Amino acid sequence: MTTTASTALASSDAPFEAEPGAILDNRYELVEQVDEDAFSSIWRSRHVAGRFDCAVQIYDDADEVWELVADQYRRLAQIYHPALERVFDLARIPNSDAYFISRAWASGETLFDQVSISAEEFQLWLEQLLAGLGYLHRLGFTHRNITPLNILVDGVRATLVGMSSCQQRIVE
Repeated sequence: MTTTASTALASSDAPFEAEPGAILDNRYELVEQVDEDAFSSIWRSRHVAGRFDCAVQIYDDADEVWELVADQYRRLAQIYHPALERVFDLARIPNSDAYFISRAWASGETLFDQVSISAEEFQLWLEQLLAGLGYLHRLGFTHRNITPLNILVDGVRATLVGMSSCQQRIVE
C-alpha cells in the first residue's frame, strides 16, 4: 500500500482519489487505468488480500443511478458461469457520490480485434457463449448489448463482458 493511499483512507473526511497505488475500500489496489468514458473509468486492479488481478469500474454521480443498479449488481455478484464476466461486488465510495463495481479480470482480445478465426475456434467460442447466455436467461437476466466488443477471447476461452447492460426480467 502506498503512503498516499494509506493517508487518504485514514482520514474519514478525505475524498477518494482514483490514481495508481490508491487502495479502494481496503480491498482493491488500483494499478492502471485501462479505459474511460463519460460515466466511468476502468482500472486494472489487484485484490489486496487475495493477491489476484481484477477490474474495478468507478462511476461518478452515483446518486442518480445507485438505486437502479445496486440490487441488480448484488444479484449478478451471486451468479457464476465461466463464459460470463464475474461480478464480485458493488459499493459506494465513502465521502463521494461515486460507486464502484469489481469484477474478475478477463484477459484476451475482443472478438472485434481478431484478425482471423478458424471455424473450430468460432464454434468453440459460440458454444461457450450460448451456454453462458442460456444460464443468464434461466436466471431471468437479459444482456442487451452483445457485440464483438463485449466478447473477449483468449485461446480456447470466450467471455461475455459488459454486464452493466444486463437487465433482470420480472418473473411471475
